[in-house]
Amino acid sequence: KLHIYDDISNETKLIIQNTGSPIEIIVFGATSSIIGDVDRMIEFPYSTIIGGAFTPYSFTPTENLVCDILVVGGGGGGGKFGGGGGAGAILFGTNINLSANSLVSIKVGKGGLGATVNDNGTNGINGENSSITIGLTENIAVGGGGGGTRGFNAIGTTGNAGGSGGGGSHGNSSPQGLGGATNKQTFIGFSSFGNAGGIGKLGTDAPEPSHASAGGGGAGSIGGNASGSGSGTGGGNGGTGKEFISYFGAGVGNSGWFGGGGGGNTYAGAGTRGFGNGGDGLLGGGGNGGFDGGTELSANDGIPNTGGGGGGGKYDDSDSNGGTGGTGYVIIRYRKKSSTSSSLELVNGVINYSVG
Repeated sequence: KLHIYDDISNETKLIIQNTGSPIEIIVFGATSSIIGDVDRMIEFPYSTIIGGAFTPYSFTPTENLVCDILVVGGGGGGGKFGGGGGAGAILFGTNINLSANSLVSIKVGKGGLGATVNDNGTNGINGENSSITIGLTENIAVGGGGGGTRGFNAIGTTGNAGGSGGGGSHGNSSPQGLGGATNKQTFIGFSSFGNAGGIGKLGTDAPEPSHASAGGGGAGSIGGNASGSGSGTGGGNGGTGKEFISYFGAGVGNSGWFGGGGGGNTYAGAGTRGFGNGGDGLLGGGGNGGFDGGTELSANDGIPNTGGGGGGGKYDDSDSNGGTGGTGYVIIRYRKKSSTSSSLELVNGVINYSVG
């Protein structure tokens, strides 16, 4: 808003204001809303009805827009008797220009399945990438890495690399299950978030918990290392998520949070399970790890539309698989791009008003 006021005559001389919401973008399967005073927002979920590795969308703006954009990769699946899945990477950019009559393409990635078989080293499945293509550049949020599954002869297994890496499994003997690395990508105009998974416990020393696996990495921090043999809680917590409430509100993701890592498994009967998102009750969409012995607790899936990692699965009993990673998400908050003038001169009687 430009307000020109003459403090000699005490009169308003001119008001120039760019008002109103932009033209609504309507895409089948996406959800549109108004946010703030005049901004609009459109949300793109993964469709379980369509299925496949990702759900595609596209649209062409009819006017020039300025946007805040969030892209979340699918979360990794948890390992079996193992580590939590890593969160999908997050790309976040503000004041990004979308040009009128220029195609925008979007992909929203699926979450990875949790591992289902003990002691074979087959980790949870990585989450699928999400992306937004603007002009000639596909900006990719890499899917999270699957959590480690204890290997043949009970050796430790390293979590998969991903947007955030999967947590390492417990191992009775070497090698130790290390955290999967982050292979997040960076793009001009976007901040990129993703971290490595934690390290699983090596050995079976008493007292309980004798076996413990690590948490998957989160968008906000690395996954927690496992601790056991009476010296700690057991499974490592997943890495923390990231919060975007001030941009997109609390009605998206996990109360406005995305990208929490999955917690690692704990065995047996002592300590606590590894919690998703950095600790019990925290947000980000990552699933809690399983707990063997005493009160049996199955691993939790990552929450849909958050990219959270799945929790590390139990050793035995029913429903002992690793948790499935949360699906990815893309959100665009958009507003009209203000038109600008390099120079403006106003003449009123003998008084000149110049802006430029």
